[in-house]
Amino acid sequence: MRERALAFALTGEDLPVVVGALPRQLAALGWDADRIADQARSRLDGGEVWPWPPPREWVAEVGWAEFAASLQALREELGCWTLHVAAPSSRTKLNADELRLIQEVPPHHGS
Repeated sequence: MRERALAFALTGEDLPVVVGALPRQLAALGWDADRIADQARSRLDGGEVWPWPPPREWVAEVGWAEFAASLQALREELGCWTLHVAAPSSRTKLNADELRLIQEVPPHHGS
């Protein structure tokens, strides 16, 4: 049931998958990493949810924490963990308010 939930989370479809080699199974069903990433970007750009939340009963046997960890690992394996990479900020100097905040010491610090 975990693989079924993972496949659903990535594709939004109830696919006939079994335990083991999920990326290969998804690709054989027409859901390669590029298609999954393209669809994810499209949904997120449109303000829609991705990954899809699978039905609760599909995740109940493994639990949400294990499901989330498995989904993260699968997304990393497929190369769709980070869908948009932004350039680093070019700003290098802190403004006056930021400098003041850095210099403040919390009352419990002991300084």
